[in-house]
Amino acid sequence: MGVRRLSAREEVGEVVSQLGESPIWDDRFGVLRWVDINRGLIHGHSVAEGQLPTLEVSQHVGFTLPHGNDLLLAGLRDGFATVALDGQVRLERELEIDRPHMRINDGRADAAGRVWAGTMGITDQQPEGALYRLDGDWSVTAEIEGLTIPNGIGWSPDSKTMYFTDTTSGRIDAFDYDLESGGIGEPRPFIEIPAEAGMPDGFTVDCEGCVWVALWGGGAVRRYTPAGELDAIVEVPAPQTTSCVFGGPDRRDLYLTSARLDLTEQQLAEYPRSGQVFVCRPGVEGQPTASFVAAGEQRHDTKGKDEL
Repeated sequence: MGVRRLSAREEVGEVVSQLGESPIWDDRFGVLRWVDINRGLIHGHSVAEGQLPTLEVSQHVGFTLPHGNDLLLAGLRDGFATVALDGQVRLERELEIDRPHMRINDGRADAAGRVWAGTMGITDQQPEGALYRLDGDWSVTAEIEGLTIPNGIGWSPDSKTMYFTDTTSGRIDAFDYDLESGGIGEPRPFIEIPAEAGMPDGFTVDCEGCVWVALWGGGAVRRYTPAGELDAIVEVPAPQTTSCVFGGPDRRDLYLTSARLDLTEQQLAEYPRSGQVFVCRPGVEGQPTASFVAAGEQRHDTKGKDEL
């Protein structure tokens, strides 16, 4: 069987982002959320209500995650913050506050509720970023240093493997993962992305353990099997494809974010829908978006598809 060819051309809402990134599916409310990093905006689109009011956090925002019953955890330029659904922001843990030229980029939670997030330069991408682990007591540990553009993070369905990409490396690495402690093993190459295909950006891992990676500059998302074999390519009408996540009532809709950043006038004329969110149904179910769980809180288990 050859590589499947799919297309994501249906738009979600009317929001056009400069740097749309880090989509999540918030099962608590049946809402797709994503960020516009440089503009400091958090967008949401509800199955029931359509486009939701945009939340403004007044600084770079790299990602959001569900937190508790009605909050978001956000990775901001200044550190990790809680964001209420009315837009109120509270900085909970400063990060690299002595380096104002840095910001948090992508971030995800593991199945135990701890968060992994990377930092990078705002304008000048040098190998001075790091991948941090945020535990439930708000303590932060730098696990990998010397990174340039730390991006996608995800786990196999059994949580025994963590995947991670530093975009400029052109590859996704795999690590043995201890869910109980949050410890990682030594990195090993999982897949290499051909330079002509684009650069690996954000990604998600489906219930079959396959990795769906967005390709910055490639206008596509690729699906790789746990063995590292290319299985499917989703074409996207936006060259700066940034990330993806599974969501919807049955968690079988694949949502894809994109950007307009750094596109020329000619490219924008050719790809006028750049910066929008797209969706397709590739025929597989995704894993739920895990929440951040602070110490002393009860775990907010994500509903299964039969309970929605």
